[in-house]
Amino acid sequence: MEASLTRLLTKAIDYAGLFPPAKLEMPAAFSEYVTLREGEHAWIMDRFACNVARLSLLSSEIASSSAAPIEITAIGSGGNTIDEWQKNLEADRAALEKFERSVGPKAAVLAYESRIPHCRNVEACLNALNGFAETDLVVELPWDGDQGDALAEIAGHDDFAAKARLGGADAAAFPSPDLVAEFIANVVQLGLPFKLTAGLHHPFPIDDPATGGKMHGFINVLTAICLALEHDFSRNELMEVLQDRDAAEFRFVSKDIYWKDLRISHDTIEEARDLFIGWGSCSILEPIEDMQKFGLMGVNA
Repeated sequence: MEASLTRLLTKAIDYAGLFPPAKLEMPAAFSEYVTLREGEHAWIMDRFACNVARLSLLSSEIASSSAAPIEITAIGSGGNTIDEWQKNLEADRAALEKFERSVGPKAAVLAYESRIPHCRNVEACLNALNGFAETDLVVELPWDGDQGDALAEIAGHDDFAAKARLGGADAAAFPSPDLVAEFIANVVQLGLPFKLTAGLHHPFPIDDPATGGKMHGFINVLTAICLALEHDFSRNELMEVLQDRDAAEFRFVSKDIYWKDLRISHDTIEEARDLFIGWGSCSILEPIEDMQKFGLMGVNA
């Protein structure tokens, strides 16, 4: 595999086997994570994603396991209103403290991610999260008309990252390419670290047979971030990259990436990964197998 693709994807995926569509039970998810972490594809995988409500189940698995210490991304309970969100935040705080006491050095929560009810709530939520825990703090924003202002608000605070959701259980959960292009343009312009989640199972866009939604490709998304950094792509240009289903237009050559005739340097890939933390996926093998089908890992189906 070319060095450029390796760097682009190293530790890019939080394992989220507990979440749809996989929806594994805790024993199966924990076992799969530990097995993958020791296998040939461990390089692409980062932390174990677990919603706070199931940390007690995870604690039981860890207690009975001889596995090396694991790193965890805790997914907050969120809430449909700001009052509900704040109430759940306090409950999450207590659950995290209990979990950390129970597992000791066998696990560490390195990030806490929380979806806020509305982008207009961002200031109140940032104030509540400030000093919440000694972890990376990631604020998931809904796709509403105030998202651009909310991203600017997050960027104005130290020690926060943003997060956006690219899929879900129905077609309406998949944001359009213009929304994703605008999000990418904003975070790059602001220099704001960010994560993505859901819907990024495949390297290039496909129509999801289960929901009818148009799934974004992770190669497209990552290439778009790089092009925004190196070539100052506009939103319309980013949309073109995001919608490009021709795998031949994306070439990985030694330490560089090419989209069409445009070169992306190794330094830009490094810069892109400094901004882009990664994405959550309920499967690690599905992205790997798809890349193999396209010959991106040196194997053609």
